[in-house]
Amino acid sequence: MSNLHCGILLAKKIMSD
Repeated sequence: MSNLHCGILLAKKIMSD
């Protein structure tokens, strides 16, 4: 579960960049 959240946060960070 935590892994999924981490992935979403990472993807969002990259998208924001």
